[in-house]
Amino acid sequence: MKRLAAWIDKQFNLKCCRESIRKTLKNLGFSWKKARKLLNKANSKKRREFLEKLKGLLDDALHNGHLLIFIDEAHIHLDSDEGYGWSVKGERFWVSSNSPGRAKVSFYGIYVYNYAKVKIFPYLKADQFNPHSAG
Repeated sequence: MKRLAAWIDKQFNLKCCRESIRKTLKNLGFSWKKARKLLNKANSKKRREFLEKLKGLLDDALHNGHLLIFIDEAHIHLDSDEGYGWSVKGERFWVSSNSPGRAKVSFYGIYVYNYAKVKIFPYLKADQFNPHSAG
């Protein structure tokens, strides 16, 4: 609010207190909420297609006993905190998120759906195979 009050003063030469700004934002239909990350590389169409395919695989594993194994690399990133901010009431508050490059820890995870078992294999980088860590 402090920065917004300073910006309003600079842009419009209008001095107002933070409480006036808060009330005005609420009257305009905004609410204070926690932000959610929106990954910049996300593709809604591909995600929907993947979820449809996954639904079929899950049904097959549940009803026909086929073994379903999910393997993927994962990364723990040093990333920005979502924080809080003003957003239109009733709508999610998204904040843009870019992966911070190499500031991460990588590993491969295997999940056997039918048995609810997980195994983690640590790697220095997620673009290599290390047979010694797969024990």
